Amino acid sequence: MALLLMAGFYALAMGISGALLWVPYAEWAYLRRLHIKLAGVCIGAAGAVLWALVPRFDRFEPPGPQLTPTNAPDLFGLIDEIARTTAQEPPSEVTC
Repeated sequence: MALLLMAGFYALAMGISGALLWVPYAEWAYLRRLHIKLAGVCIGAAGAVLWALVPRFDRFEPPGPQLTPTNAPDLFGLIDEIARTTAQEPPSEVTC
């Protein structure tokens, strides 16, 4: 279902861009005139919609200093206790 919704979103965005680009083309093809303001708005809006489809990659920056067992022994004791209770490995890194 999620893939269908994503595909539908991209199809809708491409359709809207196509319709916006078709307006100045149709005006030129059928009426042999072109309103420059209308063409500029349509092309700009189509470009904005297409630019919004490009995924952005954010780089993760750790929010604070890395904690160690020497500077936060109580926290690491609690983490080790929870890891033993749940039969899981404790996390390799802890940041605050």
